[in-house]
Amino acid sequence: MPDPSRWPNGLKSVVDYVHSKGMRLGLYGDIGTRTCAGFPGLQWDPESGEPEHSFEQDAKQMADWGVDAFKVDGCNANISDMKVTYPALGAALNATGRPMVYSCSWPDYERSLSVPVDFELVAKHCNTWRIFW
Repeated sequence: MPDPSRWPNGLKSVVDYVHSKGMRLGLYGDIGTRTCAGFPGLQWDPESGEPEHSFEQDAKQMADWGVDAFKVDGCNANISDMKVTYPALGAALNATGRPMVYSCSWPDYERSLSVPVDFELVAKHCNTWRIFW
């Protein structure tokens, strides 16, 4: 949901401009209901104000904009769901057919709760990931 006051011509025009300069563009999001800064997350349905658990629409929108990378945080997500939600988002991104780097923060959230991180599962679904220690 791009802020129209910040991006009056939409994000597609920003991506096109960045690409015209020979660079790539990445976006930041959150697998939960809100980003770490309190903006709507990927599981937020703006019409109902309730969490939404389908990532296809967002993945298609980013692919249509031409986004090259997507860094996904998990500030307002259920950590016990991350082994399902992060792979589901990765599958939705892959289904668009647009090559996009997918950076997952899921291992760091598991680490913070002393949950053993399954790095083989993470590597299967994410191109890069954040880990604190």
